[in-house]
Amino acid sequence: MTRNLVGVLLAVVALGACKTGADTPTGPTGVQDGPPSIQGVITSVADDRIRVEADPADGSSEKADVRITAQTEIRDRAGRAAAATTLAVGMRVRVWFRGPVALSFPVQAIAGALVIDSIP
Repeated sequence: MTRNLVGVLLAVVALGACKTGADTPTGPTGVQDGPPSIQGVITSVADDRIRVEADPADGSSEKADVRITAQTEIRDRAGRAAAATTLAVGMRVRVWFRGPVALSFPVQAIAGALVIDSIP
């Protein structure tokens, strides 16, 4: 009985450690309603991943390694669709996560929606 209770508690703690984003981006411009999961500057682009840092000058600021998929909705500030190939270091972006988020540092997540706020 005690071993089963410990197993259940471990499962609850493990599930609680995974925060989730919205499953479907929705809103007036096609992006998620509510605040973004992270906003900041793209500091690296590699294959289907980008790193977003809230404040690149502050090594301890919020950071995320974000995977861009075919389902990621990418838009510019005006709401126009943009391609993943346009993402570049130095861009200011807002990102809404979709699905589970690995609570590492930096967090790792899949982008449900991304808005490009400025281009370097």
